[in-house]
Amino acid sequence: MIDVATADFGNLFLNFALAIAVGLTMGMERTVNVREEWKMAGMRDFILVAALSFVSSLFYKTVPLAWVATFITIILFTLTIFVIRNVRVTEKTVGMTTLLALPFTYLVAALPNFGAPFWVVATILFVVLLVLGLKVRIYQFVRTIDKQEIIDFAVLIAIAISITPLIPPDAKLPIPLIDMIGGAASVTYKPVMVAALWKVVVMVSIMSFVAHFVTKYLHGRNGLLIATFLGGLVSSLATILMLLRNNDGKGQEALTKEQIFLGFVAANTGSILKDVLILRLALGYALFAEFLFPLISVLVLFASFSAYAFISLKDDSVTQSFKITQRALPLTFIFKFSGVLAVLIVFMTMVTHYLGNDAFVLAAFLSGIVSSAAAVVSVASSMVQDMTIDNWTAGVAIMGALLGSIFSKFMVVSQKTGLKNSIAFLFPILALAIVGFVTLWISFSSPV
Repeated sequence: MIDVATADFGNLFLNFALAIAVGLTMGMERTVNVREEWKMAGMRDFILVAALSFVSSLFYKTVPLAWVATFITIILFTLTIFVIRNVRVTEKTVGMTTLLALPFTYLVAALPNFGAPFWVVATILFVVLLVLGLKVRIYQFVRTIDKQEIIDFAVLIAIAISITPLIPPDAKLPIPLIDMIGGAASVTYKPVMVAALWKVVVMVSIMSFVAHFVTKYLHGRNGLLIATFLGGLVSSLATILMLLRNNDGKGQEALTKEQIFLGFVAANTGSILKDVLILRLALGYALFAEFLFPLISVLVLFASFSAYAFISLKDDSVTQSFKITQRALPLTFIFKFSGVLAVLIVFMTMVTHYLGNDAFVLAAFLSGIVSSAAAVVSVASSMVQDMTIDNWTAGVAIMGALLGSIFSKFMVVSQKTGLKNSIAFLFPILALAIVGFVTLWISFSSPV
């Protein structure tokens, strides 16, 4: 809170200029969007309200009632005009946006004197102006939302906000492992961090929700790229299966090899990005930083493949739209992903316990065929719980999981299009193997 008795003149001037800028900006927006002979308030009115807010908030410490009383007066004034106008005139009535504009300007213009930083005021103005400017598009978007999507949004809030704080950050789930020593059974418990696994489930749920709404309104070449990339953030294998259903000859035009290749590399780009984010959550920054160079290298590699395939494709070559999921939050998929995640973590824990680190990489590759996200989480969990796994072995296992994931999608493509038409899809797999293992060697090789 600024004190007018001790405040620097420069700060007072900047706060005044910022308050006037708020009034000017809101006044311009209302003037542009309300092009009628009769206006509830024009640009000068908004500037005066902003100046009044600055003066009243400047003396808030000494006379707090003045600011509150002025705010209430502005609300009553705008409400009175709103009621009179809408009662007397049946056409071109005043909307709620116009009613709220003046009180909103009064509140925001006072923020600098209440100690709010410049970026807070600017961000609020930016968001409000964006929403007001996209009014027509927002109305069109809202009309397309159905009740099921609202319910899914409520479920997402419950998953991401309500349940997450209830899980203790150090909660562990012990996995019992039985060893036979001298004819007697000995049980060893390997703990799994529940909070880290739940964060992965939450992230996949959010990605699925966002991907559903983004791909709901896209079509053409841009739609193909964005839909498959966002689909890769959710499930790259399911995305490729969705993409190839256009080649069944049932109602939609079959995709060309170039279009399938764009979807293939874009989905893998999204999948690798998801795996990088998951590893960051599961490992923490200190451990994750050791693998940053190889992971970013393969991510940039597939982003380059996607950019090249996108540029090479003609803009009018794709006409259909692509939806990743029928529901905004496919609970069946979330439960299946959680189940697969749990099974693979138990699988990797058992492999490293009974077969040793030599089988760790092969287990990661086989797990990646099912789900790269679950596989890398299993690798991360094994790293955290088993200190005998060194960074090189873990890095090779992570690359093995990525290769397993891409290999499974290649097998799906080759089955649908034929081996001869899918030879080109082997090149990204080979490039990933070369770039991934070379950058791993550079990262973990000891200097001579």
